[in-house]
Amino acid sequence: SFKLVSEFYFDKKGTKLLIETSKNSKDSNSKALVLIYNLASEKLDTVMKAFGDAKNFSFDEEGKQLAFVAERDSSAKALQKFYKLWYYTGGQDSAKIAAEKNTVGMQIGYTISENATPRFSKDGKKLFFGTAPIKAPKDTTLVDFELARLDVWHYNDDYLQPQQLRQLDAELKRSYTAVINPGENKVVQLGAEDAERITLVNEGNADWVLAETNKGNRKQMQWEGRTRISAYAINTDNGAKKLVLANAIANFNASPGGKYVYWYDDVKRNYFTYDVATGITKNVTEKIKLPLYDEDNDVPDYPGAYGVMGWSAWDKNLYVYDRYEVWNVNPDAAEMPVTIIDPAKMPRKNKVTYRYISTNREERFVNTTDPMVFRVFDNIAKTSVLDVSLAKNNFISFNNKPEKYVFGFPVKAKNAEAFIYTKENYTTSPNLYYDNKMTDAVLLSDINPQQKEYNWGTAELFKWKAYNGKESEGIIYKPENFDPKKKYPMISYFYEKLSDGLYSYIPPSPTPSRLNISFFVSRGYIVFAPDISYTTGHP
Repeated sequence: SFKLVSEFYFDKKGTKLLIETSKNSKDSNSKALVLIYNLASEKLDTVMKAFGDAKNFSFDEEGKQLAFVAERDSSAKALQKFYKLWYYTGGQDSAKIAAEKNTVGMQIGYTISENATPRFSKDGKKLFFGTAPIKAPKDTTLVDFELARLDVWHYNDDYLQPQQLRQLDAELKRSYTAVINPGENKVVQLGAEDAERITLVNEGNADWVLAETNKGNRKQMQWEGRTRISAYAINTDNGAKKLVLANAIANFNASPGGKYVYWYDDVKRNYFTYDVATGITKNVTEKIKLPLYDEDNDVPDYPGAYGVMGWSAWDKNLYVYDRYEVWNVNPDAAEMPVTIIDPAKMPRKNKVTYRYISTNREERFVNTTDPMVFRVFDNIAKTSVLDVSLAKNNFISFNNKPEKYVFGFPVKAKNAEAFIYTKENYTTSPNLYYDNKMTDAVLLSDINPQQKEYNWGTAELFKWKAYNGKESEGIIYKPENFDPKKKYPMISYFYEKLSDGLYSYIPPSPTPSRLNISFFVSRGYIVFAPDISYTTGHP
């Protein structure tokens, strides 16, 4: 039993328990403490005592190293407080200072940020933390009512003034990533005002990080609707920065093995890779002649990409989606891209979409020869199914046919081919199922028996030819006691495209903006939900 506990954390593997206790206000000799309790040996070690503030605790993967930020030299009313980065590992008497504002490599005028949580690389060899400019102490010589209340606007500001005010708190707390090797007294600064967003690569094990910035491109957001991004690869040993691409309408990512930066270029409508070792950029999907972007995009903006399924081990293959299936792409563009779905399924001809669902939260690579869970959606019938893939002649195939249901996100047992998921349609609220190898579903719950006491309804697909000559579709919801000989009041509810939700359950609950369809259907209305398409000048 531990008293006066203000914070506590377990390490990932559950071998250590970190405890921060506060000072006992009734005992003048009491001190605030940071403790580590070893759950195996039941031994309690003191990491730090007598400090003003300690926070942002972080264990390494094995629970053998601990890092946090703390300040212990300032009075409670001090106008400036300088936090330090503290480090502790087994065998030490107490935590030691790993970095502070005067450490070699720290940028002049910067200090350790108390707003960033330190993070170890997966192998425990690097410790990433935040730095921030030293803020001037608050002027206490003036009372509040003597201070001028003034916002100065300028047309050349990065952001419009209302956005500046809204982001003010976040900007005051902004920190920039730096790295240190535990045991070495040298900081390498990685992030900066022109590299404000840092992503660790290969779980921090790589010798580089991905940096992104929109600095210099922020004003254009006012008329372009987005900012152009510049990306860099920054070396964690010396801070050297290599430009990947400047001023692109793209979202950059690092491959999980750390060999490439990759992105989808919205303007060129292709995926690109940048080999960090060679500095060579390749268009890796230009030989795919089918669109990799939203084919139905009808708004005045670049169509978004269908997305990435993942990478194979050692960054050997990149898997990207088109509207219906998955392409295996060589990241060096040395081989022709090929689809991985069994051609006999004819996804595009049958208008069936295949999307991979990762059921392992720690999965970093995709192995297409192992069983994989896919959500299979029939775009014509609006039916779907969760299915497990089977390797077959270099393709993956499936067993099950889509059903008139919507399937919720599946959760897989760690050491068995067993799953739980929810299943629903308009007349059946979501219930939980257990499924062995996605072949034997067993109903586990019946959470909504009271629905039988109400006039519910039905949902059916309706198609018609619109004024422009194109076929349109929508959903017609009818009361459960619908009589085709009677006339009913009808409400039309439209908002973009809704027909893919034909089999979604709609609980009769308050909604912030949309029509509560099941509520009105139960009370004798027919509700028509047509899909609508935008055209230029007519949203």
